[in-house]
Amino acid sequence: MSLRCKLLPEKKLLLDLCEEASKNEMLISKWFNQKVAERNYINTISDKLNEIQIQKAKAVITKPTVENKDPLIIDTFADFIDKYKISEVRRKNYRVILRALQRYELYDCLGKNRKRILLKDISSDILSHIEYFFQNENELVKTCPQLYKQIPETRQPKPRGNNTISDMMTKLRTFFIWCYKKRLMQFNPFTNFQIKSCVYGNPIYISLDELNKIYTTDLSARPALAKQRDIFVFHSLVGCRVSDLLKLSWTNVIDDKITYIPNKTKHLRSNAIFVPLNDTSRSIIDKYKGGDKLLPFISEQKYNKAIKEIFKLSGITRKVIILNSLSGEEELVGINTITSSHMCRRNMVGNLYQKVQDTAFIGAMTGHSPHSRAFARYRVIENDIKKTAIDHLNLNNQ
Repeated sequence: MSLRCKLLPEKKLLLDLCEEASKNEMLISKWFNQKVAERNYINTISDKLNEIQIQKAKAVITKPTVENKDPLIIDTFADFIDKYKISEVRRKNYRVILRALQRYELYDCLGKNRKRILLKDISSDILSHIEYFFQNENELVKTCPQLYKQIPETRQPKPRGNNTISDMMTKLRTFFIWCYKKRLMQFNPFTNFQIKSCVYGNPIYISLDELNKIYTTDLSARPALAKQRDIFVFHSLVGCRVSDLLKLSWTNVIDDKITYIPNKTKHLRSNAIFVPLNDTSRSIIDKYKGGDKLLPFISEQKYNKAIKEIFKLSGITRKVIILNSLSGEEELVGINTITSSHMCRRNMVGNLYQKVQDTAFIGAMTGHSPHSRAFARYRVIENDIKKTAIDHLNLNNQ
């Protein structure tokens, strides 16, 4: 009796489901018959839709590319900066060129119908126009002040020398080679464009005697300046780039050597640089031991300013001949007026080269390639070395 009571609700549920299914079957049958009657009409509509789709597909194939769908040079250059494997310092340099390109685009489009420059439109003629803009931007901005209002810089535009323009155009060429390899362009516009070669004078650096004079100058009345003097001397003995010097800590001192991977080239080659410490460099870092950094480095801009003052107080003011970057003419200036942090690198290379003319040996401590063009500039051998070499030809010694 209890079992029958339990089954009754289930039986009722099944009966209800059967009744509902029967109703649905009638509805489905009616709908199906109606659709069969309409089949010919549906097929006609389907055929028509297929024909429309085919026509649309043909239109897409034959329709020329819509101009605003093509990549823009500014957007593509910004994408390149984000994706290209370079150091952060070089990335900042590329951003300077990006802003200059943005101002060029504004300048080029003034009074014209177009508002943006497409990547595909770049030709050797446009590259010449860009080069002209880069070289004369400081004058052009006077007639178009809105350029710097929309795309500002931290400093007012200054005249750019030929070497600076060559460097900017070389970086721009790297960008277009990247575009070509990524198939964003069908050709490289630099194929028919010649970049002017950089012109450098002889490398200017101080001798070991002058470096020692700087190191022994009494700066006790200027303790902050004395710290920067110590950094300059250490920098000249290690020869690293200032961007690498800034990051050095005690973890970079291994087995009495400064060990680091150059930031500029770490994406190209990750070879570590090992520079042995001598008595002078070791005593300098020991003096400042205990800080977070290896040395109490300040900002690069303040460091460069301090170096000029240190030269003057140390009496290192001899005249040197330089090439004016704008005019290309030689000028006679005091070495204290042109010195900077990069001279430290030249100090090491120049003084080592006078002792050992082995580019592979020097390059192993500076990060230069043995075949670097930079070494060619150090082959202007000093007069005393020339005399020593020519003495080997003295017939009395035979």
